[in-house]
Amino acid sequence: MSGKSFYLARAPLIPGDINTTVLQGTPLVLSGSVSGTVVISASATSTSYDLTLPNAQGAANTFLGNNGTGVLSWSIPAGAGDVVGPASATDTALAIYSGTTGKIIQNSVVTLSSLGVVAGVRTLTLTDSTTNTISITPATTTTTYVLTLPSAQGAANTYLQNNGSGTLTWVTDTGYVTGPASATDTALALYSGTTGKIIQNSTVTVSSVGAVAGVASMALKGTTNSVTISPAAATAAYPLTLPAAQGAANSFLSNNGAGALSWLVATSVAPVKGLKYITASGVYTPTAGTTRAFVYCTGGGGGGGGCTTVPNNSSGSGGNGGGTYCGLFAIDDTKVGTVTIGGGGLGNSATTGGTGGASTFLFPSTGTPSATITGPGGFGGIGKTVSNDNSVTLPNISYSTPSGTAINAVLLGGFPVVGQMGSPGIMIVADSGCSGAGGSSMFGIGSYGVVINNSNTQVNGINCAANSGGGGSGGIRTGSTLAQGGNGGSGVIIIMEY
Repeated sequence: MSGKSFYLARAPLIPGDINTTVLQGTPLVLSGSVSGTVVISASATSTSYDLTLPNAQGAANTFLGNNGTGVLSWSIPAGAGDVVGPASATDTALAIYSGTTGKIIQNSVVTLSSLGVVAGVRTLTLTDSTTNTISITPATTTTTYVLTLPSAQGAANTYLQNNGSGTLTWVTDTGYVTGPASATDTALALYSGTTGKIIQNSTVTVSSVGAVAGVASMALKGTTNSVTISPAAATAAYPLTLPAAQGAANSFLSNNGAGALSWLVATSVAPVKGLKYITASGVYTPTAGTTRAFVYCTGGGGGGGGCTTVPNNSSGSGGNGGGTYCGLFAIDDTKVGTVTIGGGGLGNSATTGGTGGASTFLFPSTGTPSATITGPGGFGGIGKTVSNDNSVTLPNISYSTPSGTAINAVLLGGFPVVGQMGSPGIMIVADSGCSGAGGSSMFGIGSYGVVINNSNTQVNGINCAANSGGGGSGGIRTGSTLAQGGNGGSGVIIIMEY
């Protein structure tokens, strides 16, 4: 053995190359080049055998293999692997490759107990026959809990239900709901039918800021009865803004005309500001503080019909009453209006009596917007020009409808009242009869008819009282002298201020 020395335990050998040496019962001692020794000894009861070393150096990571006859060679032992494990590992932990060489394994956090319990899995990914996956992952801060699957397969359309302790069972879901094919964004969902399983779209929406829209009516239910709030059938869109706080006792909601509501105390607001009875044309000046006024505008009454000097036994009909328009006005008490009073129609001795004059109310007198209402005068009664011992003189069937300008910011609303027709003149027999009475207006009755039962007599109709709007009565005669119809009453305007 070149470069080495060996010796026998009993007698050292001289260093040098040897081919065959039989060392019976004597260990072989190899000395290191610097220090230390390696002692090779045979088993105390060994059976004699020979070992023949390989004729060359082996490759890295090879081992001396025996062919069974003592011939040694450098090789990898049969059944031995070429994988390197970590220095230490967790008991029952699954081994995983480290890198891609296939020769190095490492410890993992997943363990498999002898009872088949797998622990330490963070995410479980299931892959289908292609490349699609489903990952099962617990929440980031999951509290430890146990889920126990059912002992058998569930029926069709069943679902896993947790009993609250982690035991899962197959149940049929009774809470499913079917929705419509489409819906309005932010619309409230309504049940469709009584099953509790079908919902439908609605017209009522709730915005992200809580604005509810699309409500046609709202029923507020009390302990026994309910109150329904609904807009008018043809409501123009408008807003209403409630006050910011609760009102005081005996207060009521007042609208400023723009939809802003405020609490007013009833005792602090006079129900009526003023009442004006106007009988002459001129200027209307509102009472201070007036914001509303209800105006009655009545025209003059018609004159009664008379009888000419030619016929005997004739009677005229009464004049018609003046018409009235009733209008509600919004009043600006810093402005004035114009009032025109219609005069009464004059009675006639030959033909139809005179028509009464129209009364008008204009507010405001200047500027826009403004509004005018008109109460027309009554038409006159019919006169009699022929003789007839047994006749009837019919009233004048003509009339004019009271009117108002289009409803606007000044004229808030209104309605017409037509004046009453006068009565017919009647001759019952020769020298006996009654003239027609005047028709009434909204604010005054017409003059009463006059009666005659003497021959060669005439009676004029009666004038109606001024500012009543009533018609004058007709004249009647049984002789050769004419009979004059009575005059109608002049009109009137009445204003109730609030």
